[in-house]
Amino acid sequence: MKAYRRAATILLLAMCLGAGVRAQAEDAGTQPQRFVRHMSGVETCLVCHGSYNIEETLDGDQHHSLWIDPGMFLESVHARLGCTACHTGIDENGHRLISPGGSGGRGCLPCHEVSTPAADGQVSDRSPALDLIAGDRRVVSDALKACISCHPGQYLQYKDSIHGVDVLANMEQDPPFCIDCHGSHYILHSSDERAWTNPRNIPLTCLKCHAEATIQQRFDLRKNVGETFEESFHGLRGEAGGNVAVCINCHGSHEIYAATDARSKVNALNISDTCGECHEGAQLNFASAFTHTEVSRTELTGLYAVIQTHKWMIVGVLTPLVFLVLSDLLRQLLKRRAAKHD
Repeated sequence: MKAYRRAATILLLAMCLGAGVRAQAEDAGTQPQRFVRHMSGVETCLVCHGSYNIEETLDGDQHHSLWIDPGMFLESVHARLGCTACHTGIDENGHRLISPGGSGGRGCLPCHEVSTPAADGQVSDRSPALDLIAGDRRVVSDALKACISCHPGQYLQYKDSIHGVDVLANMEQDPPFCIDCHGSHYILHSSDERAWTNPRNIPLTCLKCHAEATIQQRFDLRKNVGETFEESFHGLRGEAGGNVAVCINCHGSHEIYAATDARSKVNALNISDTCGECHEGAQLNFASAFTHTEVSRTELTGLYAVIQTHKWMIVGVLTPLVFLVLSDLLRQLLKRRAAKHD
């Protein structure tokens, strides 16, 4: 099926490229209108953006790829919407001139460094605009506006969350917004095992930020959340292929709040209910059995004692069993050898 879709994509691209060549032979005044008639289809944008070597030039001769893998995009949940559902303000030549908020301009310069007439009529080299680089708040604003148009409910949850407040109110660049967790052009349904939001991949998605040392230091985050989760019952069972709770089950997804916030799912007021979603009747002492605090003699001493007791019980039971099994195998082997000699 994937091979069929890829072949269909290549065919569509070839048709569009042919249409582009024919359009160039037509009168220049009719070419934009012809282009408009194809703009509803993804294939028109992929004529250029489906080329692996398309890129923009930034200051310092840095190059940023603008390539979109046609096959992967057609598998995304947004493929049926086309490009202009998110990339609004597209003109007849296929370039964005107006941002969703109505401010700013793009045209050719964000992607291509060109020569333009100066005010005195002399030609001068003009550097490309830098409103596409990572960290520019316009990128965040544009992406959020594009997502809000279809997902207003999720935005209302996000804007008051600990991530949303940092991004929207505090103008922080590091906390995540939509595309950091879901992706951009390759957004897959959460049931797809390749999706960043698939339950099996959620820990890795969250750890993109929470395991980053500079982000941990800047926002005073716990440094061992990944390790403590991996060593927990949830983490170990998940590694074995079990269906277990992951980050979003305990902390939430769009509506994540600080643990000290009464709205947080891991706040002391709510933690029993949170654990009770999977463990019926869970009380506060049950919830305290798993935190991101390292289990040691000095931290979570009671739980440490239980874990050590279980560990030595397992060793004490398994060691004699292994010894008995090996002894029995040796005895059977000796019997067979004796029978052969007889």
